[in-house]
Amino acid sequence: MTGLERNGEVVRMASYAPLFASTEAWQWTPNLNLVDSLKVTPTPDYFAQQLFSKNSGDEILPVEISGLADEKSLYVSTVKNDATGETIVKLVNPGATATEVEVKLDGAPSTALTAKETVVKGESLREENPAGKALRIKPVEVEFTVTGAGFTRTLAPFSATVWRVGNR
Repeated sequence: MTGLERNGEVVRMASYAPLFASTEAWQWTPNLNLVDSLKVTPTPDYFAQQLFSKNSGDEILPVEISGLADEKSLYVSTVKNDATGETIVKLVNPGATATEVEVKLDGAPSTALTAKETVVKGESLREENPAGKALRIKPVEVEFTVTGAGFTRTLAPFSATVWRVGNR
């Protein structure tokens, strides 16, 4: 999804299938929601899709990544939301180890900014929420302060993270 967003000038829409899968039998994974006769259970994929849909922007911002051992160890896209004035950074760490990321925001004021971090993470890429039980994998939000034009954060393994930085 970070690639879709970074190439928004040519990608207008995306779809996801299957939207629903029975807990009794399904043909493939990932699914968006697991359904039994009484309940619908959102999967980690549901929450990842939700992260992207709730954190869209109006302008794609350039991103530079350096210092990674493997270029496929981190996926990133950055947008600006004109309505809120926020810079929104989306990162996916598909690896089994935590990754420390240093972020530099060009043009950011030197004053302290409030930022919100939303993370969806699991113990593996194949982990699912148990049908009809408490959700193990769901979005978790925390606020932090960015001073100056940059900050450093650690991305959890097997995670999708969104940072909303700036005016709210």
